[in-house]
Amino acid sequence: YQPDNKQSLGNNFVRSIAEKSPNHLYIGTDDGLYIMDKITASFQKIELSNSHTKTINSAINALHIDRQGNLWIATMSQGIWKYNPTTNKIVQLQLRGATLGHNATWTILQDRSGIIWAATRLGLLRFNEQQAHFEIVRPLFSEIGDSQFEILSMREDPKGDLWLGT
Repeated sequence: YQPDNKQSLGNNFVRSIAEKSPNHLYIGTDDGLYIMDKITASFQKIELSNSHTKTINSAINALHIDRQGNLWIATMSQGIWKYNPTTNKIVQLQLRGATLGHNATWTILQDRSGIIWAATRLGLLRFNEQQAHFEIVRPLFSEIGDSQFEILSMREDPKGDLWLGT
């Protein structure tokens, strides 16, 4: 972080990194999303806003690139976003039956069958591709805002079992 350098990160709090290509990284920070050119060691902020001119202005906790090349963005207080770098379109994803509101999302994972999972302060979510929204995974979610089901980390083992860190 170099405040006087326009090709630097906006701050020095890096929360997540995802590899876009061999020469480029996505960097999630408290100041938004950046792309790093590994050859020149320079950074460019990616200004993202959806069709409703809503932008991500929350810290970015996690990044995940799915099999189609979409970037899933987990935020501290603005839910989950899906960015298509080919079309440069971003969508803030909704939760069926509840609201993500200020619910912090800690990590996102795509399992071997292609399902997208999200670990949040209130519990576990599964993305419904046909409906284009997240669904609550009962009984691992608190609809009343209680963090008793908070999931901080997630991994899939070689057998396909999903391990949750609380």
